[in-house]
Order: sequence, then structure tokens, then C-alpha cells
Amino acid sequence: MRRLAAVALVLALGGCGTAVPESRVVPSPSPEPVRATVLGCGEQRITYTVPAGLKRGDTVTRIPGLSSRYEAQSVAFGSGDDTLWIGVVCGVHSAQRFVTLIGDSRLSTHEGRPALRWNTRGSVRHFMWLDRPGLAVYIAATPDLADQIATVASTIGAG
Repeated sequence: MRRLAAVALVLALGGCGTAVPESRVVPSPSPEPVRATVLGCGEQRITYTVPAGLKRGDTVTRIPGLSSRYEAQSVAFGSGDDTLWIGVVCGVHSAQRFVTLIGDSRLSTHEGRPALRWNTRGSVRHFMWLDRPGLAVYIAATPDLADQIATVASTIGAG
């Protein structure tokens, strides 16, 4: 009965000239996640899988909170206002140096390797781990895609 009342209310308001909000155009998701090999430091490369429905955006060479003395590159993937970044940081050769890279981060692990977690403005969540000497992997996301960080991290492999 409540459903019928809700439908009647919507139809009545629509007929009274009340503005109906325009629907937001959302790109249709790609049928399957996309596997890519694009990022690396020298000969060391990573492969990763981009979640379905996200389109490739800009390449970024700066990671929030990271000293500019390290070479970094990441690729943005998004849908609407939601963005997911996947990247690498080159030149970090030891766990002792890695854990000091981001001042306001929390130390954790990823598959037994040292990892850092931190947040920045706009509630962007960041996650980075030392994949191997000389190569750290970086993933960040806006709040609506933050649950994709763990999924993407599980797809990272040596390229």
C-alpha cells in the first residue's frame, strides 16, 4: 500500500509542474575490469586491474605528502566525481626509509610487506606499500571508491 501511495504522490507532483531533477549521466560500465601494465621504475613494472566502469584520466607525478625527491607517477581512473589513483614511487630501497615517507600516516602491512595509510582533504584515502626494493605501490580513492582500494591492491602483480 505504501508503494502505491508513493507512486501516486510522485505522479501528482510531476503533473503539478514541480521540477523533476535531471538524471545524472553516468557512463555505462565496461563489461569487465581492464588489466593494464603501464607503471614502473626502470625495469621494474607492475600490472593491475582497473575496476569495471572507470575511465582512464590524467597521469599525475605528485603524491600528496611525499617528498619531491622521489620519482612518482600515478594514473587516475574515474566516473563522475569519483576518482581512483594507481601509482608507483621509485627509489625507496629499504623498509626503514619507507616507513618515514609520509609524516601523518599509520603503519600497517600488505601481504607481509610494510604499508602506510593516510587521509587527505576531501576524505581521500591513500594506501602505499613497499612492493620490492626500489618500488613502492600507491593506491588512493575518493570516499565513494575507497572500498575498491583493497580490491585493486589484490590485483597488483609484477609486470
